[in-house]
Amino acid sequence: MDPICTFCNCRIQGSFMVIGGKNFCKAHAEHGYEKCTGCGSPLKGQYSTYDQGKYHSDCLRCSKCSDPLGQTFHKTDGDLICEKCFLETLERCESCMDYIRSTSFVVDDKHYHADCFICSHCHRTLTSLGFSMVNSALMCHDCSSTKKTGFVRADLPMPKIPQPSQGKDNLLRSEAGSLLPEDSPWRKAKPWTKDTYEEIRDNIVSYKLLRQSGISHINVLLVGEIGVGKSSFFNTVNSVFRGHVTSLADAGSMGKSVTTQYREYKVRAGDDREKIIKFRFCDTMGLEVEGGLTISDVEKILEGRVRDQTQLSGGIMPNKEGYRTHPTLENQIHFLALVVGADTVSLMPEGLLDKIKKIREQAAMRKISSLVLMTKCDKVCPFTKKDTSKVYHSTEIRNKVMEIGDLFGIPPMNIHPVRNYFSEVDVELYVDILALSAVRQILRCADDFLQDMIDRERAEDKALREKIRNRKGNMKQSRKDKRSSSCTEGSGTESSEEKSRSLPPPPPTVHRTSTKRMGKVSFGYKGEDGFYVVAGEQVKEKKRDVKGWTKVKRNTTGESGYIPTSYIQF
Repeated sequence: MDPICTFCNCRIQGSFMVIGGKNFCKAHAEHGYEKCTGCGSPLKGQYSTYDQGKYHSDCLRCSKCSDPLGQTFHKTDGDLICEKCFLETLERCESCMDYIRSTSFVVDDKHYHADCFICSHCHRTLTSLGFSMVNSALMCHDCSSTKKTGFVRADLPMPKIPQPSQGKDNLLRSEAGSLLPEDSPWRKAKPWTKDTYEEIRDNIVSYKLLRQSGISHINVLLVGEIGVGKSSFFNTVNSVFRGHVTSLADAGSMGKSVTTQYREYKVRAGDDREKIIKFRFCDTMGLEVEGGLTISDVEKILEGRVRDQTQLSGGIMPNKEGYRTHPTLENQIHFLALVVGADTVSLMPEGLLDKIKKIREQAAMRKISSLVLMTKCDKVCPFTKKDTSKVYHSTEIRNKVMEIGDLFGIPPMNIHPVRNYFSEVDVELYVDILALSAVRQILRCADDFLQDMIDRERAEDKALREKIRNRKGNMKQSRKDKRSSSCTEGSGTESSEEKSRSLPPPPPTVHRTSTKRMGKVSFGYKGEDGFYVVAGEQVKEKKRDVKGWTKVKRNTTGESGYIPTSYIQF
C-alpha cells in the first residue's frame, strides 16, 4: 500500500521522506520540520534550544555585536550576548590579568581575584592582614617594613568587596576606571585608519634632508637597559616598511645584552631594496649598573668615533679595531632615543637611572635632542594588549608616561609609547601606526637639530667675518695714523725720523728726462701740493733725480708728483 502524506493526505508514489516518524511527500517535506523561533524557517540539521525556543545557529545572535552566539552565551538584563561581549563587561584581575567572574577585592580601583589577593613577597592572603602598595605590588605590613625591604610603606584602606555584577552598567564602570572617554584621550591622535597609516608612512619615506647639512642619513642612537626592546623596536620599524614581521637585529632576553656590537641599521622602503629611507638606527649593548657600556663609550659613539660592527665588549679605545680617529658630521649621532620598558621602569636601580641621565646630559652638551620610547605597553595595560588603538585612552599608560617624565625630567610630549612585535608573524595596522608616529617625531626633532646646527654655523661665520672686517679696519686706521704721523700735515708737523733727514730744496722748474724705472717708497710723504705716497707703495719714475727730487707716478691711482729721491728704493 502506498504511504499517505501527513500534510496533504495524498497517496505518495515513488520516493518520500520520513520526518519525526511521519511520512511526507517531497513537495511538502518542509512541513515536517520544526520551525525556528527566530526566523520561522524549517530547522534542518543542528539547532540550538533556549528558553523553550528552537533556533538556527545563525538566528541566535548577540544583541551587542550581532555575531552568532555559538555554543556559549549569556543573558544580561534580558538580552542575549556572546562570550566575547560578556567578557568585556567583566573586570580584569590586576595580578593575573584574567577576567573576574566571581567575588573580587578592590584596592584603589584595582580588582583582584580572591586567590590573587596575596602578599607579593610572602604569598600570605591579605583578607585579614594590613597591607601596603610597594612599587605597584601588594605587600603585607611585615614584608613592606623598611627593615626588610628598604621601601617606605604607604598604608592603604581595607579593600572593598563588590558584589558580582554583569551587564552594561558593569562595562561602564570598567571603562571609567581604566579607559578615558572616546572623545577625551590623554593625547590627541589622528584616526587609527589605513589612510593615517599611509599618510605617516609616505611622510617618512619622502623625507628629504636639509641640503645644507651635507649628510645622507640621520643617525638615531638607541640606548636603554638590557631587555627593554631596543633591537626589537628596530625590527618593528623595519617590519612596518617591509610589510611583514622581520628580525634583522638580534633580540631576546638572556639575562645579558644580546647585542654585543655597535650596529648601524638601514631601513628600506617596501620591496624596493634600493630605496633607503633617510635615517639609520644605531644599536648598542644594553646598559648595566656595573660594567657593560660606559659613559665614556657612549660619548665616543655620539662623536661618531665607532664604526659599524665594532665589538663593544672591553670598551672603546683609540687603538681598538673599528675606532674612527677623524669622524665627520656624517658619522656623528644626530638624535638620541632612550628606550624604557613600561613594565620595569618602576624597578629601575638608582645607579642605572643616573647613568641614563648622564648620557642624556652628554647628548645635550652636543646640542643633540632626545626622547623616550616607552616599550611593552601591552605588558602594563590589558586594554592596550587587546587593542593597541586604546593606548591614548588608557589611564595606566598615561600614568606610566608621567612617571617616566618625573624620573628623567623629560616632558610628557617627548615620551612615546610603542608596542614591539614579539609573538606575531604578521604585521598589524595599529602597531604599525604607533611605531610610525614615534619615527616621524624622531625625524622632526632630528631635522630641528640639523637646522639649529646650520643656524649656529651661519652665526659663527657671520661673527668671524665681522671680526675680520674689524681687524682690517683697525689695521687700515693704524696705517692711516702712521702715515699721518710720518707725513707733513697742513700744520707743518713732521715725524722725528723726517726731522733727522734734511729735505732737499724745492724742485726746479725745468727737469731733464731720464729712463723710467720702477721703485718702492721707503717712507710716506705728503707735499704742499697735496700729492702723497704711502710707505711700501710701488711707484714709476717719471723724471730723474734733480737736486734731490724725483717725479714719480703712483701705480695705484695714476697720480704724479715730486717726492724726495732718498725716499725711493730703485
